[in-house]
Amino acid sequence: MFWERFYQLCESKGKKPNTVAKELGFSSAVCTQWKKGQQNPSTDKVTKIAEYFGVTIKYLLGQESEIDKQLDGVDFALLSETENLTMEQKEDVLKYIRFIKADSNKE
Repeated sequence: MFWERFYQLCESKGKKPNTVAKELGFSSAVCTQWKKGQQNPSTDKVTKIAEYFGVTIKYLLGQESEIDKQLDGVDFALLSETENLTMEQKEDVLKYIRFIKADSNKE
């Protein structure tokens, strides 16, 4: 499923999978291995590809439908910007989000 989704996303941007791989710092040989099913992409590669195309990791792995594939700006920022935060910092972000939601419900 990954290869099909990756290939479709590349086509939608008018790019070849090898070109995208090189832009992301992967070897072109890895695309051949993915295409033939000889290797699955690592988590870091899937994450980079999802960020590149602005889709969810679940979409790339076939766990979401096409309808759900696009991330809005906030979801994308949360996905990519919280990557190196500690658990305590992530909890603070979550508390802040809950605070904003509660505050907006008061209006």
